[in-house]
Amino acid sequence: MGNQPETVIVGQFQRPTSISSVILPPGAEPYTSTIPPVGTTPGYLLIGRPQQRFATGFSLLPAGASPFTLTIPPVGTTPGYVQVGVPHPFSTTSVQALPPGASAFTSTVPPSGTMPGTLIVGQPQSIFSTSIRVLPAGATGFTRTVVPSGSVPGYLIVGQAQAYATSVSTLPVGVSDYTSTIPAIGTTPAHVIVGEAGNPETSNVLLPPGASAFTTTVPTSGTTPGYVIVASPQAACLARTTLLPPGASAYTSTILPSGTNSG
Repeated sequence: MGNQPETVIVGQFQRPTSISSVILPPGAEPYTSTIPPVGTTPGYLLIGRPQQRFATGFSLLPAGASPFTLTIPPVGTTPGYVQVGVPHPFSTTSVQALPPGASAFTSTVPPSGTMPGTLIVGQPQSIFSTSIRVLPAGATGFTRTVVPSGSVPGYLIVGQAQAYATSVSTLPVGVSDYTSTIPAIGTTPAHVIVGEAGNPETSNVLLPPGASAFTTTVPTSGTTPGYVIVASPQAACLARTTLLPPGASAYTSTILPSGTNSG
């Protein structure tokens, strides 16, 4: 075209000038969408983002009420949240002392209006002290429980029979054994006297061979103690040999024992 310079027209795609975010419900799939420009209206980028987590709100409920969990889903750009209802704990606890051996219990007094609830706990009282009473010897032992009264603790009473003191006496030979009990008087303990017959002396006597053995008891007479005679046959006699003249008749002769002399 003569001496006029050439003109070059360069077309460039217009980048989106704005980004718009949309909050999606938790768990939804994220996405990205591009809105192209129209005429002189610039394009923009639309990003959908799932809500990461819910905000959590807590509500205090009256004591004894049932707890709950409520989920509020998101609406538009308003995020969802979780509302948790927690029952108000009991503000007072009352402990009652029960007699020893009673069953423990727990009782709930529900709240009324603005009055909080109360928890009542019943606990059996333990035995704090033990009293021991000494009973006469031979009496039957016992155990008795004194239950608590108000702030006075309970206690245990144990009755124990007193043991006997024992004395042993040796009796003359042949006298019958006996046992005598002297009961307790006041704080003096009871006493048991046991009489046992003494062992008699023994006298041994030798009997002729072949005689029958015997045992006889000589009872006590006055202050003279008794004794036992044991007679035993002699096991064998001593043998002596005498030489006789030739032609004399042979013989055997037995000499019986006498006293402690053997036959």
